[in-house]
Amino acid sequence: MEARYQRNIGAITEKEQEALNNATVLIAGCGGLGGYIIELLARAGVGHLVLYDGDVFEESNLNRQLYATGDTLGQPKASAAKARILAVNPNTRITAVDERLTEENIHGALKGCTLAVDALDNVATRLLLEDACEALNIPYVFGGVNGWFGSVCAVAPGTRVVRRLYGGQQAEQTSKSALGPAVAATAALEAATAIRLLLGEPPDGRMLLMDCKKGTFDAISLFEGEKDG
Repeated sequence: MEARYQRNIGAITEKEQEALNNATVLIAGCGGLGGYIIELLARAGVGHLVLYDGDVFEESNLNRQLYATGDTLGQPKASAAKARILAVNPNTRITAVDERLTEENIHGALKGCTLAVDALDNVATRLLLEDACEALNIPYVFGGVNGWFGSVCAVAPGTRVVRRLYGGQQAEQTSKSALGPAVAATAALEAATAIRLLLGEPPDGRMLLMDCKKGTFDAISLFEGEKDG
């Protein structure tokens, strides 16, 4: 085993580390949430990361986006993330696409993926991702940030979590306020959830709600009171 993964062992087994090394994960968005998620999954040893983002870094990203620096302003986010990760873990296979996910490319983006992780900032693309993951029977991790607050859950195909949360809403952005610590903490929880799913733990139907201002966490059931059939 490579020395870079030795401190993972104990928290996970060598066999589980191998499972991470063999996994392919789509990360939809490489900005606030996405940058931290990409970094954590690459350092954990996820073997292949597929990155999609059609935006470039701008000054308003500097408060919360890990890969936004004076040197990367104006650069495409997915390509900048790839360059960073290859410097951190050159064994990581990176497919970086400087495009937004669309109806035309999303099924191709998910081809061969074990899991998808949502690091998006708009409802329409989240709904698109949920529908595609359902069609391809791929679980995914949902995450969102608003100011001091964050929410994370694992989504099983067919449970329509995003549609339950947003209904018919088609807002361009889900939030225009995002404080750096809330972004980083939410992304860390998304990455941990992704690792659990990759290691075989099924989605449990709960959403974790975090208030960084009060320092509180709550877990709520998304399907409480529903009956099978």
